Amino acid sequence: MIEVATYLRFCDEALEHLRDMVVELGDDLANRRPDLPGANSPFAILTHCLGVVANWASTVNLGEVVPRDRDAEFTATGRVAELAAETDRMRLSLATWVAASDPSAPPVNPPEPPEDFFVATQGGVLFHIYEELAQHRGQLEITRDLLRTAEDSTPGPAPRGGAPEAHQGVACRSQLSQHHASPLVVVMGVSGSGKTTVGAALANRLSVPFADADDLHPEANIAKMSAGIPLDDSDRRPWLESVARWLADHQDGGGVASCSTLRRAYRDILTRAAPTTVFLHLHGDREVLAARVAARTAHFMPAALIDSQLATLEPLEPDERGVVLDVTESVDDLVDRSVTLLKPSSQPSSQPSTEPS
Repeated sequence: MIEVATYLRFCDEALEHLRDMVVELGDDLANRRPDLPGANSPFAILTHCLGVVANWASTVNLGEVVPRDRDAEFTATGRVAELAAETDRMRLSLATWVAASDPSAPPVNPPEPPEDFFVATQGGVLFHIYEELAQHRGQLEITRDLLRTAEDSTPGPAPRGGAPEAHQGVACRSQLSQHHASPLVVVMGVSGSGKTTVGAALANRLSVPFADADDLHPEANIAKMSAGIPLDDSDRRPWLESVARWLADHQDGGGVASCSTLRRAYRDILTRAAPTTVFLHLHGDREVLAARVAARTAHFMPAALIDSQLATLEPLEPDERGVVLDVTESVDDLVDRSVTLLKPSSQPSSQPSTEPS
């Protein structure tokens, strides 16, 4: 078995390239099928890849069942921005699942019948995931080129797998768009992720109030963090309740807050007070985050606490309203993507079946 970091780099690059190809095509071309027997749209191919990753890495290897409708993956249609956000979220989830796997152990929930060698060990399952990603990466490259050629040479639309508005298949696990014009958003992540910068820019774009949760910390918390001492839950509780009150006060008119909310329990405190809250998780490599914190000259959070925060971080779960965004993107790009995701929509997110395959 190769090193975990190396394996994740290959998988992450494959998912990133798949995502970028679909984003580059846009909503129209990404939802078209080449005029060939059995061909799938780029949107459907990427949706299937996300189903493969979740099924094999979580359901099969760890026995933590992720609901899946495999047939629906091949006819899935939807908005590219939502699928791109779900892909970024899956990249983070895969890292969590791989870290929990034991390459030499058998899968906890092997498929029936266990007919192929790759289901003998969890390491074999992980190699199968990359095999699938590599195969579909090539398939998507060919599909993209066929669609572009057809678009250049044909005035009429190519055959489609269905209307994007239908949101068939597993387009996005969490519906982000809200039915009022001013959303309520928490920009989350560890120190150095750019929460305050992105949050303030997003609030300005949406014309809603902005709050930096760091400003709501009591003096005792700031003193501990300045001394390099991590906060415990008894320190965080009153602070999180202050943030929750701010969100609750802004439910009607909307607002954006920057707040780390690294654990699910912390986010639950906020959503109990303000159920419509959407989480935008700014995620990046440790080296990038540490370098950003080290470059600060007027902030109480020392770089030494980055490791503590990353150890505390619990990724967004499928039933939480939110997405993961890459901290290496520009502030303008992050705000543009966030605004797209937060646009009001009347379309519900799909509910895949629980049949494993």
